[in-house]
Amino acid sequence: MIKLPVNCSDLAQGTGAVWVLCPAANRVVKVDVTHRSIHGTLTLAAPYVGFGTPTELWVGSDQGLVRVDAKSLQPEALFKGLNPGLEGDVAVDGDRVWVRTKDGFLHRIDARSDTVTEQIKPDGESGGGSLLVATGSIWTTADDVSNLLRLRAEG
Repeated sequence: MIKLPVNCSDLAQGTGAVWVLCPAANRVVKVDVTHRSIHGTLTLAAPYVGFGTPTELWVGSDQGLVRVDAKSLQPEALFKGLNPGLEGDVAVDGDRVWVRTKDGFLHRIDARSDTVTEQIKPDGESGGGSLLVATGSIWTTADDVSNLLRLRAEG
């Protein structure tokens, strides 16, 4: 067991770390899984979902989507208006970052240039949903219409 400095409710994967998201406390806690210790904390408004890579953490917060340097725990980019919230998700596939939002459906960010390069909109309302990058595709749920959607992850 690892004692956390605040109450937390969500987790994000990472390489060599577990990112603990604490929306009520406005904190992100980095836990070193090898040494079972707290490696640092970051103050961020209501962080709900995240995805860690060896060099970065992409985390959805009330401020928007934030790219955080995994080593220094310093925010490096903010994408206002791209807030996955409680009903969305974020996933990373190389230099592509996918953000699932309730209202805007799916956005693609080029991580090299920190630009939103694409927005995919459904024909109707999509509601919230989760994201997974697997088998050369983006998989997402649309919870209010009971669908599992597969999009090719080309480009």
